[in-house]
Amino acid sequence: TYRTFYIGALALAGVPPLAGFFSKDEILWKTFNAGGLGVFFWLIGWVTAFMTSFYIFRLIFAVFHGTSRVEPHAAEHLHESPSTMTLPLIVLAVLSVVAGFAGIPAEGWNGIEHFLSPAVSAPGGHGEGAEGGPLFILLMGLSILAAFGGWGLAYYLYVVQPAVPARLAERFRWAYRVSLNKWYVDELYDFLFVRSTVRFSRWLWDAFDVHVIDRTVNGVARFTQAGAQILRLIQSGQIQHYALMMVLGIFIILSVYLLI
Repeated sequence: TYRTFYIGALALAGVPPLAGFFSKDEILWKTFNAGGLGVFFWLIGWVTAFMTSFYIFRLIFAVFHGTSRVEPHAAEHLHESPSTMTLPLIVLAVLSVVAGFAGIPAEGWNGIEHFLSPAVSAPGGHGEGAEGGPLFILLMGLSILAAFGGWGLAYYLYVVQPAVPARLAERFRWAYRVSLNKWYVDELYDFLFVRSTVRFSRWLWDAFDVHVIDRTVNGVARFTQAGAQILRLIQSGQIQHYALMMVLGIFIILSVYLLI
């Protein structure tokens, strides 16, 4: 588990020559080469790549290195996962190592790029765009630097000097609190969307459902009930009354016919 996890972390961080390096480097290169805002988005992507490398190796060093936080009675039962779990991990680890080479060479049997090109290709860049040129090499070097920089910083903070993160969290308490609470995105979403939706739903229930729909339905029922209370007066159950009503009906029909 540890070895396959480490291989996956190297790929995710974009360490060459694993698959993640090729995909990340290609994304950053195409973004920069688009020009204009592409350079700004490249910078965001580069910083994100550094952060990705840092957090995945922080996870490894926190879980697999340092002092164990497992209870003694649980540590006695620790063992490797069965083959039903480790074999898929091995397959994924192997693919993480070799899948990036599917794009080499760029021409020839690289069918994936040609298959996706109608959907993802953009107009030509702003010059200096030849792969293999000085700019390409520089950007690839910066991409590799982000991967190893995040790896090294995580190793320093969580293996060499594990007490430093706690001191930084104490010193920059506000930044730590904001980060710990995920930039308060959940709270902002709750305030802007969840609570407002709940308030609007309650208003619909109180103002429309109760006072409009319920009153309309209940009004129809009351009207029907009132009409039935009047009509039931002529339903006496006595045959002579029904005969009288029939005679009156015939009289009215004949009168209307004769008069009109």
